[in-house]
Amino acid sequence: MKIAGLTMNNVWAHRVLAEQGVETARTEQDEAGISVLVDSLSLAHHGPETNYRPYLHLSGELSSIRPVETLPYGVREVDFPTGGGDRIDAFYEFDDLQLGQLAHKGYFSSDFAVPEQITGIEWELSTTMDTLVLAPQDQQREDGVADVPVVFVNVHDAADLVIDLESCGYDPVEYFADYSKDHTAEFGGHVDDRILRSRSDEIRPLFAEETFDEVRSPAAADSPAEGAPVPAGHDEVKARLLEVESELEAEDESRRAERERTAGTVENLYQRLVAGSLIETDEQAVGQQMPASDVNQDPADQQNDLDLADDETAGPVMAPDRRPKTQQPEDIRRAAELEETKRRVAERAAELENEDETEADHHL
Repeated sequence: MKIAGLTMNNVWAHRVLAEQGVETARTEQDEAGISVLVDSLSLAHHGPETNYRPYLHLSGELSSIRPVETLPYGVREVDFPTGGGDRIDAFYEFDDLQLGQLAHKGYFSSDFAVPEQITGIEWELSTTMDTLVLAPQDQQREDGVADVPVVFVNVHDAADLVIDLESCGYDPVEYFADYSKDHTAEFGGHVDDRILRSRSDEIRPLFAEETFDEVRSPAAADSPAEGAPVPAGHDEVKARLLEVESELEAEDESRRAERERTAGTVENLYQRLVAGSLIETDEQAVGQQMPASDVNQDPADQQNDLDLADDETAGPVMAPDRRPKTQQPEDIRRAAELEETKRRVAERAAELENEDETEADHHL
């Protein structure tokens, strides 16, 4: 007999158990086959204790039950209307061979996905169940049909049903698409020793087994060895490099001169306030230290003095009118003033440079 059934958590089951004088029959731990309309499939994995072993989580609604042994009153199958069956969550555990096939099909690829063709269909699974059967009444109904029993069913592990290839007979790995890359499937997912031996002559070490007696300097590395033939175009390349270097130097000089002419730049301030003062101070110091007779002396006389100095150097005796002159106190004072002027100019240049940097930071 095939009849419609109810779940054990239905309110009518509690009323039947509480009713006095009602004939019922109960069974427990009966083996049965169930049909589940699977509407959801997803890949998940266990924790680190099993190295994140993957499994397949399927979820759906219980549609029918077929007990291995016939239930009381000849019930062989119990059907449930849409929305009336329990929710079943089953977890399919892959064996090692199936895991290898999944890896070969690109399980670790980002594109790997569960096939859609194994959803929206009924899966036949095995489990155990408890039943409560309400005995039919002896009298017939008004339409002339004999009364039938009422069956309440409780499926064990409905929310945690563990299945595998052996228990259900399904191999979902066959329906997974192949997401592996071309180069991984070239040798059928496995490398033969003969292939390695046949390709060993093509493997070259990263570093050659050559030794070098000496380390060449960068200059020697750039220039060819003595007696070695000069590669074609070497002179043209060297000439071009020199030309590019000179162009870069000219650009730098032009850029520096432009900044010296631009008001407000560090180079312009240095030229106006520092460099000019240093040049004037040096010229004054040279003019003050050089005797007036030497400054206004005729070039011919200066040449004669040089000749005479050479003669004096060559001779053992110094001429009476060429005694070494001692530095006067006035010269010492002027030299000190020159050093003091240089120090002040350097301090002023440093202050100006710091002011420019502070102003640039404020703009930023």
